[in-house]
Amino acid sequence: MFDYSREPVNDYFLIDMKSFYASVECIERNLDPMTTPLIVMSRSDNTGSGLTLASSPTAKKKYHITNVSRATDLPYPLPKELHIVPPRMNLYIKKNMEVNQIFRKYVADEDLLIYSIDESILKVTKSLNLFTI
Repeated sequence: MFDYSREPVNDYFLIDMKSFYASVECIERNLDPMTTPLIVMSRSDNTGSGLTLASSPTAKKKYHITNVSRATDLPYPLPKELHIVPPRMNLYIKKNMEVNQIFRKYVADEDLLIYSIDESILKVTKSLNLFTI
């Protein structure tokens, strides 16, 4: 039988930024990322089509767009309210670095575990008292 009481106990925040690329694009355009239908779509000159890299929650819900939808899957004619924008990876990296700086206000570097551009794990065991009431 395994004795779990002998295992270390830690507290973590698991953070997944909602539709990160689409949210960044909305904010850059002074649009609400939770209510604006927006798609970040790659373009392919050789096929005349593109692939959805990210879509806002409203685009997903209203137009059934997924992160594997192609340009040919979009509703036709395109709704005027639907924003289709090209990816800007340098901007997303910059915004990710800004978000990580915010995280560093609450945890030490060794307690910030960056999983991907839009997901991080914060080990808050040492700083948990900052969050208690």
